[in-house]
Amino acid sequence: MFARLVALGEGPNILLDRGPMIVGRHPECDTRLNFPRVSRHHCCLALEDGELWVRDLGSTNGIRINGLPVETGRMKDGDELTIANLRYRFENGCLFASRFSGGRAPSSPPPTDYPHPSDPHWPWVRRAEWDIEPPEDN
Repeated sequence: MFARLVALGEGPNILLDRGPMIVGRHPECDTRLNFPRVSRHHCCLALEDGELWVRDLGSTNGIRINGLPVETGRMKDGDELTIANLRYRFENGCLFASRFSGGRAPSSPPPTDYPHPSDPHWPWVRRAEWDIEPPEDN
């Protein structure tokens, strides 16, 4: 396991095991959180160089990192993410493994074909029939 969001109450743990992931109530989301305050397409998660990038997708109840509301943010190991009213702690699997498995970290995850998430052209999600891009800056 490389990284995950650990539920600090209601909700499932979220394994961060692939490229950008959409989180929301919609059945086609990569991680489905079927809770009334979670929007159909609530946020996008992407793991890059041991940090978790999070972007709100225009949700009704927003996201917070360490208690502060954000539209886009970067999380480090141990930071807390709130999706609507669901709280999670980010655990970087490599760091977690090195602390608790005798210093042996798992092999690094496969490289992605995506540019860095701070790049304005970074594709949050690309699918054959479903394309969600970051909102336009005004």
